[in-house]
Amino acid sequence: IQGARDKEKKLRLLLGSVYFRRGEFDMAAKQYTEVIRLDPSIPAAFIERAQTYAALRQYGRAVEDVEEYLKITDPTKHRQERISAAELLDRYQRVLRRDPLIHSTGSPPPAQPARGGGRRTPVIGTGSPDG
Repeated sequence: IQGARDKEKKLRLLLGSVYFRRGEFDMAAKQYTEVIRLDPSIPAAFIERAQTYAALRQYGRAVEDVEEYLKITDPTKHRQERISAAELLDRYQRVLRRDPLIHSTGSPPPAQPARGGGRRTPVIGTGSPDG
């Protein structure tokens, strides 16, 4: 059973990435949320969901996820990734301070059409369940 759960987590991380690249941010967030529900110790799920929330202009949620990522990653083992995450955190916090009308948590932003073919350069090395 554990092997099946591990495969499910990896599959959901991959699906989240595919949805993100297709501009289907709500679907991406759902996949990352499910990974976190299955195993809240997977750093990749938090940082990827943070970037998804930022794409949805839900910067408060993005900040919460980056903060959680920083709590669960090892400062020595994940040094470079944590530096990148701290830069994301700073960027999201600046957006919230600059524009109080930006969605911080709670209600989703106005519906936007999906942007197909969108490419994203990951800020944090993910793709594996442990970041």
